[in-house]
Amino acid sequence: MKKFLMLVAVGVVAMALWQKPAAATTVDLGNLNIGSTSSIGNSFGNTATVKSFSDQYLFTLQSSSNVTLSLVTGGTQLLLNIVELSSDDGTTLESYTPTVQTIGSAVIYSFASLLTGKQYFLDLGGKYKGLFNQYGGQISVAATPIPPALLLFVTALGGLGFVGYRRKMSV
Repeated sequence: MKKFLMLVAVGVVAMALWQKPAAATTVDLGNLNIGSTSSIGNSFGNTATVKSFSDQYLFTLQSSSNVTLSLVTGGTQLLLNIVELSSDDGTTLESYTPTVQTIGSAVIYSFASLLTGKQYFLDLGGKYKGLFNQYGGQISVAATPIPPALLLFVTALGGLGFVGYRRKMSV
């Protein structure tokens, strides 16, 4: 009987100490407009063993725009090993593999010329170990800039067309 109780006690202690790996998290940020920002982040429990995480953020753009992701990591040992942006058709648009990371440092990722009305998936994944591991940041949406040379070209083309029209009318 003593052996049985000892075995049960060891089993209970082992189950209490066992931690499940971090499950994949999906967060829907909804529709993002030009000038809008949306906060993202996650924090992880304390662990003596290395654990993995995989987080996904979904968003839809209301107009063609550039998206910037600013991230700050914190804790004792947190390593991002994938930052990936893909579209709703499964195409990977950008994929970054961060190399050296200092806890508490800011990292900025830019995704240019994203299209209107498409749903995008931002995937963040990595490993953590130790105390108080977390990351946080913002997704910012800005208008896709029109190059100044394009405006100059269109103006010049319009001017040449007007001059040609005037010459045709005077003949």
